[in-house]
Amino acid sequence: MNSLDDPIVALATPPGVGGLAVIRVSGVGSVQRVAPFIQSAKPVTGLHSHQVQYGHFKTGDGRLLDEVLVTCFLSPKSFTTQDTIEISCHGGPVVVQSIIAELTSSGIRHAEPGEFTKRAFLFGRIDLAQAESVADLIHSSSTLSQQSSLFQLSGIYSDRLKTIRKDLIDYIALLELELDFSDEDVEFASRQKLIIQLDSIIEFIGRITSTYLTGRFIREGARIVIAGKPNAGKSTLLNLLLGHDRAIVSPIPGTTRDTIEETLNIEGIPFRIIDTAGIRETEDSVEKIGVERTLDSIRRANILIYIFDIGLGLDQDELDFLDKVKSANPEIVILKAGNKSDLAGMKNEGNDVIPISALKDDGISDLKHAIVSKVLGNKSLNEASESVTNGRHYQALTLALEAVKSGRTGVIDGISQDFISADIRHAINQIGEITGEVTTDEILNTIFANFCIGK
Repeated sequence: MNSLDDPIVALATPPGVGGLAVIRVSGVGSVQRVAPFIQSAKPVTGLHSHQVQYGHFKTGDGRLLDEVLVTCFLSPKSFTTQDTIEISCHGGPVVVQSIIAELTSSGIRHAEPGEFTKRAFLFGRIDLAQAESVADLIHSSSTLSQQSSLFQLSGIYSDRLKTIRKDLIDYIALLELELDFSDEDVEFASRQKLIIQLDSIIEFIGRITSTYLTGRFIREGARIVIAGKPNAGKSTLLNLLLGHDRAIVSPIPGTTRDTIEETLNIEGIPFRIIDTAGIRETEDSVEKIGVERTLDSIRRANILIYIFDIGLGLDQDELDFLDKVKSANPEIVILKAGNKSDLAGMKNEGNDVIPISALKDDGISDLKHAIVSKVLGNKSLNEASESVTNGRHYQALTLALEAVKSGRTGVIDGISQDFISADIRHAINQIGEITGEVTTDEILNTIFANFCIGK
């Protein structure tokens, strides 16, 4: 079985050809293990923490492999809290593989996925929520997801949860103390104060769990589908939103017969935008397939941009169609984009229509603003970055909220302390699973298995 003290090695930078690569070694005796391979003016073993030394990496038999820079991070002032040494070398795959092969031949073993971050967690450098945010930060696909990951990595999110958990532990201690003096009918935990405290916790957890939909959009991106009748301007709108010609635009109805998917970033938020075939009755077998794919895309969408000729307005079939979409998926956001607003005779469709001109590139910024507003609600970008983005956290918080509410009901109904304690203890455990104060090997293995090797 692998030990947490084992020196481990991995490439910390992306594999492939590059100007530079960083190879990380961490564990007990790491500096001493690497030192024999480094020929430099000052021995590596004599370096202070966070000191850099220029030198040459040589094999055990003295063969030169590369010029390198070696940086030491001595315990406990390192990411893992253990002695860590990083070797910056040229980024060719042969160079990297040769250096790692020499290190492993000396007894340093290959790191497992996420093992560096796992050690940082197990040795108390960061908690579990912060550890997960490291992986999220690496895989950030937008500015907002980056800011959200940095917020969780900062520890502010964890500190709030730890404060709640400590308050619940303090109260459960008093409740269980009462059980020891049950024959004397004493009350150590004020029921009135407990209800006030539980109300505060319910409000806080309820507020942060309500941010999960926004957080999921930040982390995974929202799916936007552009739909409408043939020749409504769907493909032109897609090209305008993307900023380049991606879809073929033609006056011939039914030109788009399949879905076209692209990624889009609006104000730091990632989106998956999908152009679809025009919705209409048709005898063309290929176009029928396209229409079916349009309907399937709408069923899986978070946001539907329904584009129509604002001069003609929405007919009853279109209104009925949009009602059915909303009925089948109540959480979907429907934005009505009235195209050809540059033409005379514009029909007023109400305040929920966004006038645009795909031909003149007018109103597109208003449409983008509406998309962002629907995703963020009334939050600013800074507020949105503090949303719950992790599905595991959301599930644990939801269960904790249910347990706290159950405990509050028990206090009001005057049920026995042991039942109230059971509810509060369940909430304590659920919150502890987020920060790692309560966890299992199965949870840890699942989390860190998704990390890259060198992190």
